[in-house]
Parts: sequence; C-alpha cells; structure tokens
Amino acid sequence: MPLARLRAALPAAALSLLLLTGCTATDDGVTPASTEGDVVTVESISDGDTLRVTLGEVSTRVRLLNIDTPETRHPSKPVECMGPEATAALTSMISPGDTVVLRYDRRLHDRYDRLLAGVYADGVLVNAEMARLGYGEPAVFDGNDRFLPEVEAAWEEARANGVGRFSGECGAAAEPIPEAAPAPVPEAAPAPEAAPADGDAGPVSGAGSVCPDSHPVKANDNSGIYHMPGQQHYGRTNARNCYASASAAQADGYRAARR
Repeated sequence: MPLARLRAALPAAALSLLLLTGCTATDDGVTPASTEGDVVTVESISDGDTLRVTLGEVSTRVRLLNIDTPETRHPSKPVECMGPEATAALTSMISPGDTVVLRYDRRLHDRYDRLLAGVYADGVLVNAEMARLGYGEPAVFDGNDRFLPEVEAAWEEARANGVGRFSGECGAAAEPIPEAAPAPVPEAAPAPEAAPADGDAGPVSGAGSVCPDSHPVKANDNSGIYHMPGQQHYGRTNARNCYASASAAQADGYRAARR
C-alpha cells in the first residue's frame, strides 16, 4: 500500500504530523479523499515531480502541482543535484499498480500537455510529502496555487530539519532561500558585459529563488511564463532560469506573466 511505503520513507516525527494533517479539509472546504477528483492507476514514475497514470483507458502524463524537483530528464540540462534522490523518494511513496486520486486547480495542463494535479495516496498529499523530504521546492504554475500552502509548510519543515536540498550536499542551491549565499552573484555579473542585456541569450541559475542582479527575470519551464521583479508570483518562482531582460526570455519562447 502507498501509505506503508510513506511510513518507511518518513521520519517518525514527520509521519505523526502527516497522519494528523493528511485528511484535513483544504482551503476550498473539501476533504482530500475520493470525494473529488479522478481515481487512477499509476503506470510509471518519470522523475521527482512527474509520473504516468491510466486515466479511464488513456495513458496520461501527470505533473505534480506546486512543487519543482531537481531535473533528471531535461533535454537541455544535466542531471541536477538531488535529482535521482527525488525520483527515488517519489517511487518509495507510489509505484506502478498503485491507485491514487488526482485533484485539480484552475489550469489543467501545462505547455507540455501534462495534466497538472495534486496526487493523493491514501488521503496523503504526495506533493507536500516531496517538499517535506526537501526535494519539492514550492512553485506556482500559471496561477495554480491550490496546494501551495501545504507545500510551503512542508518545505519549511525540510528547511528546519536540514534534509534533502537543505542537507548541504548541493552547495549554495541547497541553502535556505531567504539566506541564499551571495557568492554566485559576482560570478554571473560579467555576463552582461559580453553583449547588451537585450541580446544576452541566457539563462543563468540563481540560488534558491534569488536571481543574480544582472539577470533579474525569472522564467518557469513548466508554465512557459517569465516573471519580472514586482509581479505577483515573482517571489514564488524558482531561480533556475534567470534572464537579463524580458526580450531575452521571449527569445527563448517564454511569454509574459499577466500580473
């Protein structure tokens, strides 16, 4: 059963909190059991935040909402620190043949046509458990934030417990977001000198959710949207893709956030 694997994967203290909060009502007042959503069968685990399920009779790719785990299968990026561990963690919670419940927010699909969902195994929000283990960084996809409060609370537990990306094994990227080390900024600063900002192809990576001053524009791979400083979801967007200008982000295929 999925919950049995969760018990094996989580520390005792985290499990106690999980059992106390896993079946409470969400902000919309609906209990996260099978009272809402689609009951599906897991086919395979792709990485730490993506899986494939059978929905009806259709094989469907599912992207876990409101978390972003280190890359392992990105076509243009190397395997990132803690990426394989994140995949193993998700596999320890749910595996092929398991039955899970998918629940949704306002936008159902991302630009890769993946179904965006909160995934529940025996009433437990798997998205939040990935954050609790320190692998699933809070993220907002095109305004979808239904599961964000629970994910953010779990991420803070991971920070306090020094687990996953907060263990120190990944260097600056694993530092707590508000205390991100400024060391990467001088390294990225010379980039604009090579070409005008508007012509800078980018992107560069920041630390946590902090982009270098020279590349303040954040672009979200999952939503295909870029965020400017001061916009609504700027602070919640990770700093994995930082551009020097809006035009540079647009040149890579991103579109502007609406607010």
